[in-house]
Amino acid sequence: MERAGVVVIGGGAAGLAALRALRQAGCDALLLEARARLGGRIHTLHPDGWPAPVELGAEFIHGAPAELSRLAVETGGSECEDWTWRDGKLLPAAEFGGDVWAALEGMAAIRPPAPDRSFAAYLAALPGLSEAAQQAAGAYIEGYEAADPERISVYSLNRERAAGGPQEAGPRRPRAGFDALVRELASDGRVLLDAVVEAVEWQPGRVRIAARHRGEELRVEARAAVVTLPLALLQSDAVKFAPPLDAKRPALQRLAMGGALRVTLRLREPLWREVRDDTGRRLEALGFLFGFEPEAGHFPTWWTHPCAAQITGWAAGRHAWAMAGWPQDRILERALADLALRLRLPSARLAAAVLGAHTHDWQADPFAGGGYSYAGVGGLDAAAQLAAPLDGTLFFAGEATDAQGEHATLQGAVRSGRRAAAEALAALP
Repeated sequence: MERAGVVVIGGGAAGLAALRALRQAGCDALLLEARARLGGRIHTLHPDGWPAPVELGAEFIHGAPAELSRLAVETGGSECEDWTWRDGKLLPAAEFGGDVWAALEGMAAIRPPAPDRSFAAYLAALPGLSEAAQQAAGAYIEGYEAADPERISVYSLNRERAAGGPQEAGPRRPRAGFDALVRELASDGRVLLDAVVEAVEWQPGRVRIAARHRGEELRVEARAAVVTLPLALLQSDAVKFAPPLDAKRPALQRLAMGGALRVTLRLREPLWREVRDDTGRRLEALGFLFGFEPEAGHFPTWWTHPCAAQITGWAAGRHAWAMAGWPQDRILERALADLALRLRLPSARLAAAVLGAHTHDWQADPFAGGGYSYAGVGGLDAAAQLAAPLDGTLFFAGEATDAQGEHATLQGAVRSGRRAAAEALAALP
């Protein structure tokens, strides 16, 4: 039997931030993590002899969040340029081309008392928007939000855009990889890995947890719990709560988990630099390569790394769900075919240049169930409702509980963990 003042369920960014805040306040806190590693949807690899980290989860820093300010960053540099591949043409154009940004700017006019609506419904009502522009805007929402345009709330998108902080030129990444944040947050904590929580029995002022720790039965008692389970696990009742979390059902029904699947290729040389687009320009400074795919199950978006011959394919939303559960060799085959087509390279040449390939299917990950969350129509307040404590005993954190427009981000996750820890400390006798 393990005992603690507060038990933290989940060792992702939110759980680690909560653990650190609790420990720094002198609370006897214990963290249980189902995986054999910490980080949750942060998953960084450091291949031997390779000059850049390989991120299988979070990779970019959005805005200039205080929560991540201690991380040294790499930028893509102002020299990086974006291209778009569409209908067999490769052209210099940002974010899928078309009038994407004009379409997004128009959303700001939708505010109460006008009813909330899906992004797809909003697009369909825009006057004078071409079919190509509609497709490009939908592809942007699928790729960036990992969302279904038919479900995602325009109200929530407006809040997210309003919350965006200043952004430096070029994409920004932690120089040493996002696992540097994991190491910092976990530097002072009591942690059990391979501890799969199965049930939480609770009443005001008391929590009993049943788990499997490396195959053995584990019991934990605490006065309170900080629950940082990903949205999909709460929705699926992967952990049995007694009494059940009935108060959270309305919020859980209005939130959705987006699909995300990625593949990173480490190459012998940056082959894209020899490719010419339809205007005759070389892709020497390629940053992002966007695209639109009407058929689900592809990698429409690619990006390079500034420090290595490394390129990452990103499938989100319907593309990720269509490939959910595919074996790794089939995922890699699809990724290579998509990239070879966009770069107009022989498939055999691209395959021969691959030194290493790394993939992760987040919706097939049993401890994630998807990439990150978004709000459905009518779900603007759902994150705040999900975050609300229960009887001064259960406290909720994780990116899906961020109600300030920074859900789906690491800063939102870290902030939520600190919030939940403060709520727990205030409730303890």
